Amino acid sequence: MADKPHSQPASPLHDLLLHPVFLVALGCWLVNDHLLKHTLPSWWTGKLSDAAGLVVAPICLAVLVRSQRASRARASTLLRWSSAVVAMVFSGIQLWPWLANLYAHVLGGVQWPWHAALALFGGEPCPALIPVVHTMDPTDVWMLPFAATGWILYRRRTRPHEPGHSGFAASGCSR
Repeated sequence: MADKPHSQPASPLHDLLLHPVFLVALGCWLVNDHLLKHTLPSWWTGKLSDAAGLVVAPICLAVLVRSQRASRARASTLLRWSSAVVAMVFSGIQLWPWLANLYAHVLGGVQWPWHAALALFGGEPCPALIPVVHTMDPTDVWMLPFAATGWILYRRRTRPHEPGHSGFAASGCSR
């Protein structure tokens, strides 16, 4: 029996969407942004949101680019580039007001169809496009190492385990 022409085995890149670290980060991000920030607003809810988003966003971006067949790049390369792009955008919206303003309007525009559909189905008038609330915080750049999480998880999954290997040899650190 011949395989379907478009069926492919799940790749380790797509497997990251079911990795416990990804799922915990996604859950923390959702609970934090939709519950904790409103009920217990403080500096730590902002940092938790940043860390979780920096884990989730590069993985989602890499999977999206790969699923659109827009790239034939190796998955590890795609994850490195996705992490770098997310880190640069994240840094930019924390440090430059014009980019933070653009981000708030673009994300508001992305959310608008959802808000409009809910309003129309609820019998309410269609809402105007409203930018999201974004608070610039230069100290958020301390969360940037979390952007490398997807690439690290991918490398650990695809690299054969070597007895006595600490995982730090590539950086010059060892046990």
